[in-house]
Amino acid sequence: TSKVEICNLALANIEAEALISSLDAPYENEEARYSALYYDKQRQAVLRKHPWNFATLYVTLAEIGTAPPGWTYQYQYPTDCLNAVEIVKTARTDPKIEFDIISDGASGKYILTDREDAALKYTTDITDPNVFDEMFINALAWDLALHLAGPITGSDTKKQTAATMFRNMIAIAEAADSGEGTEDAVKDASWIEARL
Repeated sequence: TSKVEICNLALANIEAEALISSLDAPYENEEARYSALYYDKQRQAVLRKHPWNFATLYVTLAEIGTAPPGWTYQYQYPTDCLNAVEIVKTARTDPKIEFDIISDGASGKYILTDREDAALKYTTDITDPNVFDEMFINALAWDLALHLAGPITGSDTKKQTAATMFRNMIAIAEAADSGEGTEDAVKDASWIEARL
């Protein structure tokens, strides 16, 4: 699977007049130009919609600076993080650990929490299509089709069809992804550290 193949699937979904062979400028046609415009933005948007198993990482956070009032620790937000899912608990049966995300408006984002030596479960900005789940690819192709339908076909009907198909496909993909694996009753800190 490649970016071009995913874009061509999206173009086929809206019955575009032409497919593409590259996403690089100079663009061979309008299909390529709009595909290049939308692909990465929509890939990230669909990744953010759900904590996909194939895009989930765990990392021990790096403490940085002084936390603002109300919080004990301030950690660096991972540069490849699209969605901070949760601060990892010592045991799965423990209550969720509160955290907040802030930005200083200059150098980046930070994670605030009262958890010492915090580890984060997060969705990473994965770019390699070969790692994508097949159902994720189908959902992404329909999301791209939704955004490409207007400028490529000018058809409101095709845009509406793509919107409906995307809603259906993302629901199916999220359900299938959530169904993989089972939760153990208790996971201890040594298990968590082994994952990091």
